[in-house]
Amino acid sequence: MTGDRSGRAQGARRPAPGQARELLLESARELFARRGYTRTSTKAIADRAGVAEVMLFRHFGGKALLFRAAVHAPLVEALQSYVKAWEAGEHGPPVARAFVAALFGSLFSERRAVVALSAAQVHADQVRAILETEEDALADVLRRLEAVFLREAADRGLAGLNPPLSVRGTVGMVVAAAVTWDWLMRTGAGPGSAEQAPVAVRDELVSEFEQLMVLGVWHREDRDE
Repeated sequence: MTGDRSGRAQGARRPAPGQARELLLESARELFARRGYTRTSTKAIADRAGVAEVMLFRHFGGKALLFRAAVHAPLVEALQSYVKAWEAGEHGPPVARAFVAALFGSLFSERRAVVALSAAQVHADQVRAILETEEDALADVLRRLEAVFLREAADRGLAGLNPPLSVRGTVGMVVAAAVTWDWLMRTGAGPGSAEQAPVAVRDELVSEFEQLMVLGVWHREDRDE
C-alpha cells in the first residue's frame, strides 16, 4: 500500500502556485462526502489532490479545519446568499418559491456533504469543538430569516405567526427532504435513486413545499391567542 501511495504522489502533476489549496478542498469534499469524516485521512486527501500532505497542514492546520472549509463553510455561504437576495428583493409567494427552490437545489446536490457534516458533529469531537467555538453563522442566517418573516407578518397583518418556529420548520422540512431523498422517495412517490430522479419530480416537490409555506404563512387565518 505504501508503494501505491508513493507511486501516485510521484506521478502526480505538480500543482501551479496557489492551486494546491483548491485541489485540497475539492479532494476533501469528495472524500468526506463518500467516506465520512472519521474514515478519511489527511494522507488520502493529499494523495487524491496530487499534493504533499504537508501542504494540507500548511493551508488548513489539520483535518478538522479542512473539514470546516470544505464542507461547513460552503453550505453556510449558500444559505447566506439566498437570505441576502430575499432581504434585498420583493417579498411574498414568488420569492418564497425562489428561496425554497434554491435551498433545496443546493442541499440536494450536496446532500452527501450535509450528511457528512451532521455525522461529524455527532461523532468527531474535533469538528464539533471547532464549529461550536467559531461564530455561529448558521444561527445568524436563521435570525435574518426570522426578521424577514416578522416583516411579512407586520406588512400583511398576519396573526399568530411564530417566526422562530416557522423558519426552523421550513428549513428543516427542505433539508430533510433533500438529504434523505433516496430513502424518502424509494416507493410510491418517485424514483429510488437521487441521481436518476427526473427534474420534474424535484420541481413538483419544491412546488409542494412552496404551497405549504405560502398557505402556512401568507394565507393563514387570523386566530386569537
